[in-house]
Amino acid sequence: EDPDPYNLNYNETDIVFGSNGRRERKAGPEFVRQIFEDEDFLNTEPFIPEDRPVAFSTNPFSAAPLHPSEEHVRRSTVKESLWNNQTWKELWYKRRWEGKVQTEEKKRRKRRDKLLDSIPSDVLDSKTFDELSQNEVMEAIITYMNANERRLESRKRKKLERRKHREETREWKRSVKERALQSRDAKISRAQAFREETEPSSNPLSFTPSEEIMKQLRAKRSEQSKRAFQTRLMNCNSSQTSSSNEMTKLRRRIKKDFDDDSDDISPVQAILRIDMALDHKKLPSSSDIEIMLKPGRLGRRREVLKRILNDCFDLRGKCVPPSDDISNEGSLLFVTKCTIDQLGSFVLAKMREKVSNE
Repeated sequence: EDPDPYNLNYNETDIVFGSNGRRERKAGPEFVRQIFEDEDFLNTEPFIPEDRPVAFSTNPFSAAPLHPSEEHVRRSTVKESLWNNQTWKELWYKRRWEGKVQTEEKKRRKRRDKLLDSIPSDVLDSKTFDELSQNEVMEAIITYMNANERRLESRKRKKLERRKHREETREWKRSVKERALQSRDAKISRAQAFREETEPSSNPLSFTPSEEIMKQLRAKRSEQSKRAFQTRLMNCNSSQTSSSNEMTKLRRRIKKDFDDDSDDISPVQAILRIDMALDHKKLPSSSDIEIMLKPGRLGRRREVLKRILNDCFDLRGKCVPPSDDISNEGSLLFVTKCTIDQLGSFVLAKMREKVSNE
């Protein structure tokens, strides 16, 4: 083990050059060791004469003065009295800043010169520029400045739009990612639930099923086979009807329902029956029209009545009388302008007239 790890016994001095250019010797590690071993030197209360005030710090490693020197105080007092002299201060300011301070006029002239220097030389040297008047030049400058302001506003607006679009896209991606994570979690939970339900311990079709479970499954399959066989026998013994016979029965049932004039049908069913009659180029039943005209909320009334007039009586446009008297042709109403009651009454009157003529 090294008895002197910090090499304090090394008594070699360092040779340095002082402020006067001469070679000086600075104390080496041996001197530093003597300082640390000297208890009087490390005393925190150094000896100070009674007739002399404390001028330096009590720290033995600091030589910073606590108070300014007398010479420094004297020089500061003289400088302060000199700066308090207003005449000397004005002369100093004049010698220091005369011709160097830029007035508002100089600043304005400098800005104007900078703007003029930015104009290309080919513009100033062109003949067209010489022919322009002062008002035209001013108008061109104002137009240029307004265009710059509009361009700046447009760029700011587009920048805000791009930022908004980026935020919306980022939010959309975040929402899509969240939905994908939720869907994945739901799939994982469903798969876990399915695995828990189909564990081998509770599954009847496990690798080691009991004999009782096997008998129950065989009985279940037997019952299903019996029902399927009985169904096939019933289908084979039933009468074979062709598609034409089925369509004939369907037409007869529709015709029976169409010819039935009972009041149990609704206005919607009445409209359907009227459409069916018109599709087959037949005259609709007046009872269906009366059911359709019953008070209540119902659509397609005017459309159905217009179709009856067009298909059955070849009437359209201005053909509806204002009263129930169809012989009054002095002032007729349009089909699209008259009321539903007037149009319905006119259709019923025309149907009765046609039935009576037949």
